[in-house]
Amino acid sequence: MGFGEEGFGEEGFGMSPGETLGARVVPEFQALEIDLGTYDVPIDENGFYKSIHPVDHKVLLNLAIKLNAIPADPSIGTTLFDVQFDTDERMTADGSRRVRGALNQMVLDEDITIDDVKLLSGTSTSGRLMFEIEYQNLRMPEGERLRRQIFQSK
Repeated sequence: MGFGEEGFGEEGFGMSPGETLGARVVPEFQALEIDLGTYDVPIDENGFYKSIHPVDHKVLLNLAIKLNAIPADPSIGTTLFDVQFDTDERMTADGSRRVRGALNQMVLDEDITIDDVKLLSGTSTSGRLMFEIEYQNLRMPEGERLRRQIFQSK
């Protein structure tokens, strides 16, 4: 490559004939995926950051971060972390109310619909509450919209 190998000026500084820079095919819209176990951005098998649809990224941000934790935008986040231990029915109802509140603007903007929020059985005995949220990403093509995500509240 470059100076001395092909001659200065023949191919341009830093370029060798026949050498091309490979392009990576990426989706039109993408956002970084967040691993909720480590709060890190995972890397795929090729060494690139994993990406997800921006609507799914916004759902993750709104349900994985405590409300008011980001000073630049205190509206991002949830009060899901404040669910109190009680009967499974009451915790499910409280968690559902908090999830729907955190994602309300996305529902109003017709980015998502929330299909189900449920407490995962047995999680209250381990000192944590875990909720499974099932929603539809309305910005994806029909047949690719269903999403399931697990969020921890404690």
